[in-house]
Amino acid sequence: MSSKITYEQPLNERIRTFLRLEYLFAELDHYISAPTEWDSRNVISTLLNIIDFLTRSDIKSELIKELERHATTLATLETSPAVDNQRLHIILDEINNNLALLRDSAYQPGQSLRENEFIMSIKQRSSIPGGSCNFDLPG
Repeated sequence: MSSKITYEQPLNERIRTFLRLEYLFAELDHYISAPTEWDSRNVISTLLNIIDFLTRSDIKSELIKELERHATTLATLETSPAVDNQRLHIILDEINNNLALLRDSAYQPGQSLRENEFIMSIKQRSSIPGGSCNFDLPG
């Protein structure tokens, strides 16, 4: 018997991008429900990372491509008798609503966060080494 260790890594850059984004949202979800000041600071830090991530020019087009791919795949299931068509239509409607939003040229993911003065003032302070100390940032 040979002992073999297999490490799987997504080779597709698009999948790695989505995994990074998923990781950031999971991290945000973890810290947002915790009660301490340190957890709140980690929420802000993670939120700033998400904002930076969403400013990438390729994110919007990659999200559109991925949602279109899922919509096409799910649409083929409509004729299957084993599928809950009501639930499938709810999911497809949600995907199509998100696609319509993303296809709007005026919409940029994370724009409302980038326009928030409070968040941006914290971002400016956090770029300074040691600038996110408790006496530099608002409580």
